[in-house]
Amino acid sequence: MPPGALFDEQEHTPVLDIDRVLYFERLICFAQAGRADAIDDAYTRALAVAETGKASKDGWDGEYAAERGFVLELACALRIPQGTAQGLIRDSQCLAQALPLTRTALLNGEISQRHAQRMIDHVASIPVLSQPDFEAALLPFAKTLTVAQFDIMARKVRERLHPESIAIRRTKCLTDRRVQLFPGIDGMSTLWISAASDDLQAVFNRVSDAATNLQDIDETRTLAQLRTDVATDLLLTGVTETGLGAGLRATVNITVPVLTLMGKSEEPGELEGYGPIDPETARRLAGTATSFTRILVHPIPESRCPSAPSSSRFHER
Repeated sequence: MPPGALFDEQEHTPVLDIDRVLYFERLICFAQAGRADAIDDAYTRALAVAETGKASKDGWDGEYAAERGFVLELACALRIPQGTAQGLIRDSQCLAQALPLTRTALLNGEISQRHAQRMIDHVASIPVLSQPDFEAALLPFAKTLTVAQFDIMARKVRERLHPESIAIRRTKCLTDRRVQLFPGIDGMSTLWISAASDDLQAVFNRVSDAATNLQDIDETRTLAQLRTDVATDLLLTGVTETGLGAGLRATVNITVPVLTLMGKSEEPGELEGYGPIDPETARRLAGTATSFTRILVHPIPESRCPSAPSSSRFHER
């Protein structure tokens, strides 16, 4: 009997139709977990039977030759590039060996492949000894949150459990900042920028503000298109096509724990639209702000203290 044939024999109702979708979704998750196991097993066996220590005429030893051979075989079988095949092998190894709880949840259809992939991506940045605690703390959220919400929660859990301070990690990562261009199709390309979160959040907010100012009843472009046009104009000429941008200030919204602001705690601040940021950056942003909205954060339960919302603006003297 083909998968799902049982549903075809029953009367169709809205609930049953959704159950049918969920049935196939669980089958897909089961298959994806099984594929990861199969790739991990095959890769392990390929390296285990390799003759190590013997260099080939190309200077490759047996293990390296076996690894390259397996990557090529997998790439050909799945009709994917070699780089994609290597990434698939790494992800499969991580899921099968380092994330047993996530693997079981995916196998049972409790989480989607996209949730599992985000778990894999985040756990790769966690020291090995901290990975089990990270997975155990984060996995329950994968079963209830959307992928975007889960990604935000993952960053928060990561900051809480990572043995290194966020300030040290930020300093290390800043050395890897870069801009890359990825050619697309139909005359389109993607510009990719990796830089400090507070800087890029301010850049995005500035572009969004300028794009919003361009919207009117006669404007036919969407907000996404306006953002793209504004960013392109600013990078090419320094101002937008209407002259906007020259005096426009970039803005960011942050939440800083009171003790962190006072220098008595190293608890991370919260950058709206991103997540945790290191205490030094949070204090710098709070100290250079021309205006602020008061939100007091209790140091014990980490909840917002009840207070009347107020905004203040600083004036240059």
